Amino acid sequence: MTIDKQALREVAEKATPGTWRRTSSLFNGITVTPFSLCGEEVTLAHTVEKRDAEFIAAANPATVLALLDELEHYKSREERVTKLVLDNSTSWDALYKKLEAAEKLNAEQQRSLEHCKFLLLSAYEVQRDFAEALGCTGDNESIMEAIDAMKQRIAELEAREIKPAKGEVLVVVSGFTGCGKSAIAGEIEIAMKAIGVPVQWTNGDAEKHMTGADWLTAIEMYKPTVRIVEVNVPRAAGIKVKGNDCE
Repeated sequence: MTIDKQALREVAEKATPGTWRRTSSLFNGITVTPFSLCGEEVTLAHTVEKRDAEFIAAANPATVLALLDELEHYKSREERVTKLVLDNSTSWDALYKKLEAAEKLNAEQQRSLEHCKFLLLSAYEVQRDFAEALGCTGDNESIMEAIDAMKQRIAELEAREIKPAKGEVLVVVSGFTGCGKSAIAGEIEIAMKAIGVPVQWTNGDAEKHMTGADWLTAIEMYKPTVRIVEVNVPRAAGIKVKGNDCE
């Protein structure tokens, strides 16, 4: 059913406003007397149709007008909201695109953060291993001090000149292969002693006390290569070694 709200409003505005009430008086009609008022109230009565009379009293013109005002208020409000949504539809689209871009950027930054965490952990592990190799604690200051000490030691070794004694062949074994370097020196010692040539270690570390089997194990582990450089030591003028044909 379609309600003509405007027609209903016009009729309600012309009617006695109310409030209305039901009375128990007997009558044959809707009012005791035409437009009989009790104060500002229209009196309705019917003993048989009590429920209908109560409803008619409740649905008085004042109530109908209030209901129509409320409907118009919400209709006007709905129209304003609809207009606002339509006017800002472009803005909503732009905001949605910005939201999507922000979410994408956030995901990229999250991936970048995870990668940075991985790199930081890897760097920490490298720093820890490096510190263990240098024999120091893992903080940056201790590592730098250990590196400086190593540089100084290398400079001292490079600056020191080792001269062979008369009738001596000097064998210098150098390298950065740990005990692999000492293993080569040990193998030279074994070979020399096998042909009756005495060997003396002037320096070195604990690896020189390893056995021949230990040398072979170290060589297999480190797989060092050997480069031989022969250096002639000049003799003083006028000195000649008897039987020396290798000048």
